[in-house]
Amino acid sequence: MSRITFLLYVLFNVSLATTTVPSNVCYQDLGCYIPRPGFTLLPQSPEKINTKFSLFKRKQPIQAEIISSSNLGSFDRTKPIKLIIHGFTDQSSSAWVVNMTQELLKQEDMNVITVDWSGGNQFPYGQAVANTVIVAAVIRQLLQAMVNAGAKPQQMHLIGHSLGAHVSSYVGRDFHNLGRISGLDPAGPEFYNSLISDRLDPSDAIFVDVIHTDGAPRVQSGFGHLDALGHVDFYPNGGSAQPTCGSNTGDVLLQSAWNLISTFNIGNAASSMACNHMSAVYYYTDSINSHSPAFAYPCSDYKSFERGLCTSCGSQFDQCQRAGYHASSLKTLGKLYLMTLNGVKPPHFGFQFKVTLESNMNDSKQQTRGIIKIKFDEQEEETSLFDEKILFKSSSVNSKTILIARQPASLKEITISFKKSLSSNFGLGLSNQWNFRSVSILDMQSHLRQVVY
Repeated sequence: MSRITFLLYVLFNVSLATTTVPSNVCYQDLGCYIPRPGFTLLPQSPEKINTKFSLFKRKQPIQAEIISSSNLGSFDRTKPIKLIIHGFTDQSSSAWVVNMTQELLKQEDMNVITVDWSGGNQFPYGQAVANTVIVAAVIRQLLQAMVNAGAKPQQMHLIGHSLGAHVSSYVGRDFHNLGRISGLDPAGPEFYNSLISDRLDPSDAIFVDVIHTDGAPRVQSGFGHLDALGHVDFYPNGGSAQPTCGSNTGDVLLQSAWNLISTFNIGNAASSMACNHMSAVYYYTDSINSHSPAFAYPCSDYKSFERGLCTSCGSQFDQCQRAGYHASSLKTLGKLYLMTLNGVKPPHFGFQFKVTLESNMNDSKQQTRGIIKIKFDEQEEETSLFDEKILFKSSSVNSKTILIARQPASLKEITISFKKSLSSNFGLGLSNQWNFRSVSILDMQSHLRQVVY
């Protein structure tokens, strides 16, 4: 067992070794439960988990109204219904839940209901996983009460992060015609070996869309689920490592797990480990009222997308999708890829372009490596195009998908800069200057603008 596996086992399953698990447990009004295949524990009582619902409306965007299945308060059955469901060690008062609530109410007059199950989502992780079925059962009671009051299941939309995505799945599994589930980096640990019915999948709602930001097949690498789980799955930056979080998630996990074990400071450890995992909620929130269309494109994998091989939206603009809130079941489905900006704060979405460089050197034996950047006439800073890993030959054609923060008003003027690499054999055998026969710029947002220089 590796160090990281051992430390994370202690982190997520502390206290389980001495726990005796009964064969089943029953709770009045919610039914009886047995350990599910792939899981080890039974859910705790609904009283312990204490699932709570807070209703927000455009007239009162800040003031919460506590509701329940027996008291729907000022719930409006004629308006859309959105439920926001947090995940492990989180709560409904978290800043991201508050921000998402406000953005939803800016978008449309609706019922926004935040779900708090912080009484049952703490360590050990395995117990929080087991408790998700109780949270889902209580949510179903609330939704059924709304249906009894005249609401339609098709107007209901569950937005769940991490374990909250799987909670949404359990709601939809036993609630016919649920309109939509948005899974925000659905939890991976303990859900790779589970049955399809025990994790988010396309059968859980009429439309299931998923954003992956910390996906990995093992907990050593990330907290999210990398597999496609919905009708459409978005993979920003490849779906595993986000640009503001660094790339070596395993080292971050190891250090955070050790800090937790040595100091037992759960809050600090969870915060440092969750950057990639939390990115999904920030992207989704930004997508609600974003000025950027945030288009994502079908592709075989992210590396192919980066190389500019997947840039078409089709003649009817139905071969690509807006990632996040404005995703549609009427557009192309499957795995879609896009890039996000590097900033910690919004906007996270920019404008994507395909840039193609055709080299033109007199000597066919000439080659070089270096850093190539591009600058549009209205940009203040250059955008990285190619790094030192790319070998340019005398007549090579190289393409790359890039992302910039602002949409250029025109493509009339661009600047290409080249800096020779000195890291490979001190630059020996590499040309100091490089010429290009042509530069092609394709606006991936509209496909109406393509300029060749």
